[in-house]
Amino acid sequence: MGTSMAGITRLITRILVGSEPAPELTTEDGSTLRVEHHPAPGARVRIRAHPFDGGADITVTAWAPASERPSTFPEDLPFVLGTEIVDFMSANDAAPRSISYWGVEPSDAIAAAVIAQSISTGWLLEAPLDLSFAGMQIARMRRGNRDRSILPLGDAPTGILLQDMAIPKRTT
Repeated sequence: MGTSMAGITRLITRILVGSEPAPELTTEDGSTLRVEHHPAPGARVRIRAHPFDGGADITVTAWAPASERPSTFPEDLPFVLGTEIVDFMSANDAAPRSISYWGVEPSDAIAAAVIAQSISTGWLLEAPLDLSFAGMQIARMRRGNRDRSILPLGDAPTGILLQDMAIPKRTT
């Protein structure tokens, strides 16, 4: 992670935990973050980051726990009732889209809900399902030219990370 991304990541974390209410922020290296609070129904905050070094713009949207799927929640993502969901997306198509889910349910229940919703929208489970977390990856899925990996969210007992990315074309 370069200097620009490190500074952006630190500020994003402060914004997500609610300790940084300013509508526009600049990191120590000159990257700019614009913050919108309650930008859409169900969304708690949206952060748009522009790295000073010309890297791809980043959009982070945090969704508050809800009892039903908000009408503005991205259609291509699984929605898990009662979980905080943070969607971290780069304008660089080669970078994975990272979505974290955490709530009051155990990680295996959240992972099972994400997997079931993914399967219901045409994703195929490729790697054996491992909800024991003995290995790092819980599951791997594929649909067309996209790959999804479901991983534990650090040491959080009630969270998972979904990474969604394009599968690179072989050039052999």
